[in-house]
Amino acid sequence: MSHYQHLLAKIAIKETAVDCGRCSLEWKCCTYRPFIANFLVGGFVGEDFFNDELKNDWDFLLVGLSPNLKYRKYFSKKGKWGFGTDATLLCSFYQKSNGGCRIWQNRPAVCRTFFCKSSYQESGAFYWKKAEEFTWQVEWVLLEDFLHHKGWSLEEVSQIKLYLQEDQVASQRRLPEEFFLKSVTEAQQFYQEAKTYVDQLSEEDIFSLLGGQGQQRYQELVASKEKLR
Repeated sequence: MSHYQHLLAKIAIKETAVDCGRCSLEWKCCTYRPFIANFLVGGFVGEDFFNDELKNDWDFLLVGLSPNLKYRKYFSKKGKWGFGTDATLLCSFYQKSNGGCRIWQNRPAVCRTFFCKSSYQESGAFYWKKAEEFTWQVEWVLLEDFLHHKGWSLEEVSQIKLYLQEDQVASQRRLPEEFFLKSVTEAQQFYQEAKTYVDQLSEEDIFSLLGGQGQQRYQELVASKEKLR
């Protein structure tokens, strides 16, 4: 287990109010394609579904995998109404055969922290909201640190981050080609390198990258977790 995974394990709480295997929705909560940080993608790029077909539906960006602009604009119009029922919105990593997730161990913050119900009711829902914010911050600083290591500036990475904002998608245009990985092979190598880089970071390294705000947010999560018991 990497230090990143160990950190997430510390803030996880057991939920018993939800049984995803018995979800009443046909497609569960998987009628959504999330952004997946480059180092998380590195954990599954060796699978046979990481291919040219996947590249048709996703943007292979320096920062990670993003559903392409066509899907994002479609989702902004239909996502709210098609939640759990519209198969055209399904995540590419959803397994229709068993209702599972093909990238479960490497799922991003938005998936890792989503629960439609909580064993702890309103306080649990609040906790998971804060956990998502923290986990997203951790993901972003780690992918950003890797890109800085590779020679990309904060300004360039910020340009991609702006592109990913969902509230900007209606007027969004495609990013410059320099921010895209050109082929599946190039993407595999780049994302695996990102995973290797992040895996060698210590917990102290991660907290240093998070800065004061992130460290404070972590302490608040740990304190909130104790109160939920």
